[in-house]
Amino acid sequence: MENKENTQPKFSPGPWRVEFHALEHQVIVDADGHYVCGSSFRSAVERPRARANAKLVAAAPEMYDMLDMLASCECIPNGIYVAAIRKLLAKVRGEEKR
Repeated sequence: MENKENTQPKFSPGPWRVEFHALEHQVIVDADGHYVCGSSFRSAVERPRARANAKLVAAAPEMYDMLDMLASCECIPNGIYVAAIRKLLAKVRGEEKR
């Protein structure tokens, strides 16, 4: 039987959100407002991509939860999709085999 404690994510719990600081800096914070990561960009040309990237990163805990649910449910046939999902979750948890 799998030890559930070993499969729990070690990252900060979600939801995460993006906070914009100044014109060239943004941070991602967890549900308690603690810093997760940040990024800076140098020009207005970089701003749309930097903001889109930040939104993608901020959605990571929710995506993890959805993938974790899909990996263990009976709603999709156990096949290549489930195997790929489990491999990705193991990578996130630092359990991937090299």
